[in-house]
Amino acid sequence: MGKGGEREERADGGLEDAARPALGVLPVLHYNAPRTFSTAGVLDQSSQRLELVSLPRSFDPAGGGGLQIELSPSLAAGLLDALTYLEHYPYECTEQTLSRFLPNLETYRALQEVGSSSAALQAQLERTLTDGLERLQGTQNQDGGWSWWQGGDSDPFVSAYALFGLVRARQAGSQVSEDVIQRAINYLSATQTAPQSISESWQLDRLAFVDFVLAQAGSGAEPGWISRLGL
Repeated sequence: MGKGGEREERADGGLEDAARPALGVLPVLHYNAPRTFSTAGVLDQSSQRLELVSLPRSFDPAGGGGLQIELSPSLAAGLLDALTYLEHYPYECTEQTLSRFLPNLETYRALQEVGSSSAALQAQLERTLTDGLERLQGTQNQDGGWSWWQGGDSDPFVSAYALFGLVRARQAGSQVSEDVIQRAINYLSATQTAPQSISESWQLDRLAFVDFVLAQAGSGAEPGWISRLGL
């Protein structure tokens, strides 16, 4: 029904409500902001521990909402859900591949150091690391860099981020193609910008990150480069 209760006439002579959405149902969304709190502790013997949960004053039990409590027997067990979420993140650009790959890699290295016996977590980490390494090495451009999305032009920042992930994987004992790493080093070295020609502070930050990654990769970068970034 239009303004003043009027109805619009269709092409076939019938009438319909003028306020009806042309493309179908119009969803009405109710936005909320979940709050997550965590605490950790160790019980070295059979005992009890009291944890208080304080709800915000704005919480209205009659208006909806809820409280969910999750308990994990160890920090390693608590990581499993978070890593599963990252593993099934729906996008596959280079940055998001790395943002999933690196947390798994660092968790894998930490578990190796402490000798964790979580077989399920270990298997999940190894699978995710293998998939991430294959994708990173398979999406490298011909010039040695990486783009934000496969098939695009290489970007120095995301290329440095990708090289950093591969170097960390190599340090953890994973098999990483030396040709892939060397080509990435060559690309970043060729696209470096002299600090004297930079006018924006964020560009200096990025240059420092690229130089750090090159040093981690063993590129033989000039040792005094970072100290001159403020020139």
